[in-house]
Amino acid sequence: MSTEQTGFPSEKRRVLAALPRIPERDDLDTLVSLAHTGKGEIFELPFRVDQDYFRVQTVVGRRAGEPTPTWYLYRGGGPAARLEWIHQLDDVDQVKNAIDESIKNGGQSDVTAQPKAEARPSFRYGYNRNNDESGANPVQPAPNRDVATGSFQMRSKLTKPGQGVFEGDLTRLPIEALLQSVVSGKMTGRLVCNRGDQSATLYLVAGQPFDGELKSPHGEVAGEEALIELATWSEGSFAFFPEQVNVLKTIHKRLESLLMIAVGYKDCLSQLQSDRIGENTILKKTAEAPEQMTKEVLDELRMHCNFDLDISRRLWEILNKTGSKNTIAVAKQELPVSRMQWVPVVFAWKQGGLIQALGEAPQAPQGLLSEAQRSERQSERPPAAPTPSAMASFLLPNEPALPHSTPIKADIAGQSPGSQGSAFDQAAFESFTRAHIYSEPGVMSYLAFLYFVEQESYRYECFQSPYSLVFVRARLLPPADAPQQEIILPNNARRELIERLITTKRKADILAHYQGEHLALLLPQTNSQGVKSFAGRAISALMSKPLSPEIAEHRLRLCLTVGLSSVPEDCVDWVSSITRMHSNQRRFVQ
Repeated sequence: MSTEQTGFPSEKRRVLAALPRIPERDDLDTLVSLAHTGKGEIFELPFRVDQDYFRVQTVVGRRAGEPTPTWYLYRGGGPAARLEWIHQLDDVDQVKNAIDESIKNGGQSDVTAQPKAEARPSFRYGYNRNNDESGANPVQPAPNRDVATGSFQMRSKLTKPGQGVFEGDLTRLPIEALLQSVVSGKMTGRLVCNRGDQSATLYLVAGQPFDGELKSPHGEVAGEEALIELATWSEGSFAFFPEQVNVLKTIHKRLESLLMIAVGYKDCLSQLQSDRIGENTILKKTAEAPEQMTKEVLDELRMHCNFDLDISRRLWEILNKTGSKNTIAVAKQELPVSRMQWVPVVFAWKQGGLIQALGEAPQAPQGLLSEAQRSERQSERPPAAPTPSAMASFLLPNEPALPHSTPIKADIAGQSPGSQGSAFDQAAFESFTRAHIYSEPGVMSYLAFLYFVEQESYRYECFQSPYSLVFVRARLLPPADAPQQEIILPNNARRELIERLITTKRKADILAHYQGEHLALLLPQTNSQGVKSFAGRAISALMSKPLSPEIAEHRLRLCLTVGLSSVPEDCVDWVSSITRMHSNQRRFVQ
């Protein structure tokens, strides 16, 4: 038996002597017995059928508390090997039947549950022998044939448009095994994972991670950071969509390197969660904590985990200035950092005895109305005024109705009316604005934008104050001599675009997200001539130089779609002004 190191951390593959035939039941019994004795290690049995080379693998205990063996069948050897299926089964007879059927049907297997066997999750993905190297042409299941087993199901992508060719549950198939399957199968397409209110999309080309994005209540990350965050998931659902990928490459490190980073990051995250430390946890310095992060202190902290020294130093300085409101959420207002950046830092502080947690900071009062109260207030509005129901037509399908705002009043002394000397809680107010107004620094949410447009419309009705709207859609185009297909902006280019718009607009102007990835601006006290002048300045600022080094390196061109509308020149109500903004658009190419 030979031993080989796999591409995954701390994982070995033990290879048995090759067979000149299909494995028998006794061969598979031997294989699984070895796997039970060497938990966490992959045991492989190669065999030949005519001119075809196959490898059957099994592993037990890849995840803690998982006694059921996981079986893999590969066709071919070396880098060109392609995954035929994955089954998680206790019954060796079912595995034997799956191997026989897969060889008989050219890669497709159907595991029929035996009466004595417990239904286990299965994952399978076949290929035609004349596939291209990308592995983008899956073998489709036979018509009217149910191949569902457990919580995984394979289906033809022609039968249910919009669904993945394979999908399943991450509690049954670990994310590491899922990524290994995609990499080994050299698949090209989009892997979508969801967990509660979090979603992640990973783009792969010939099995290699190319780009990724992950959205969660903690913020939005992209590229390698998105893949690392995804690798920490132990539950959720996934679906793979074979399709052509047209995105910029933002993942450059090897997958095994990123998975190693994810292991350390997940340990830090798990420890902080067990200590009940999060973004809104009040952190207090211990008596032994230094005033400044010196090189000696940082070197000592690096013994606990790897983290960014500069971020640790700057976060420590910010938290020293925030008094009793020492929370990461408050510090992020001055130093925007992702969860993957601050978690190792705070973990090292805690392990080094520099901080202690004092519980959650008080949250801002929500002041939200119930649906019944909102409907009652809407019915009390004058008929002539635009009703919030008109706003609903512009909401995305999964967006909630816009809550009414609750004004926060304070007197000159900075105290709220009726209070007995209680100071205005600036941290609570800022927490409220982050939760309900701003979706990221300097950019309001889509719902907040619609609300302020409606308020500006009321201001026009009362005081005849003009205002204008600007719609911005940004895409990238290949060089003029290449096939023209739009490409989504990478995350760093998107942020640079936002920064240039922020520096171009006035402080009174509002920049907001608009229907997902687009942007929109509200310009108060601006007529038709003024908004045209602003649009010219904005287009010049955005196209003056490439938004990121990758764009310049690949000779990509920025393509802007800009829409304008003005009240009262184009229309006199806010609903019509948004409609006009969509219809009055022009395209500009760099």
